[in-house]
Amino acid sequence: MSLRLRAQLAAAWGIVFAAPHVYWATGRKEGLGTALSDRVVRDAGLAMALSCAGIALFCLCGAAVALATVREWPPRWQAPVRRALVGLTWFGAVLLILRSLDIFVEFSAILTRLWSLPGGDWPNYLHLARWFMFVYLPWFVLGAIVWTRLAWHYTRAGQHASLRAEPATAG
Repeated sequence: MSLRLRAQLAAAWGIVFAAPHVYWATGRKEGLGTALSDRVVRDAGLAMALSCAGIALFCLCGAAVALATVREWPPRWQAPVRRALVGLTWFGAVLLILRSLDIFVEFSAILTRLWSLPGGDWPNYLHLARWFMFVYLPWFVLGAIVWTRLAWHYTRAGQHASLRAEPATAG
């Protein structure tokens, strides 16, 4: 798989994840109950809209980072831009890996009764658990895989390119 395709997949992941957050940032609540408790959805207001807008912006910036890995940069900018992009792609990969682990551990621990939950919250929690374990967890794992593959390939491509580069001449 080429670097370009990996960058496009990572960018697509960010854009697709941003889309519902843009929708929710407009104040709409449809579908929000799949990700948040009934109480939070009922009380969702300006803070929730701003939070969703921030998440959408963060994801769209991630998409831009992914696409920037395949852009041609002026020679003077190549080294600093490359260092920044390597760091940002690995940041995205680690963030998605940690989010995947967080979902798995949190929901598994409560579903197996390792951690307790107030009895009245159980029906709402089971609704959320189905969404998180069977929709969101695979989605975040997919994002973690795509971003890790992009970060790995982009980092390795730079190492190989630097080995092939000719020594700079004093000028």
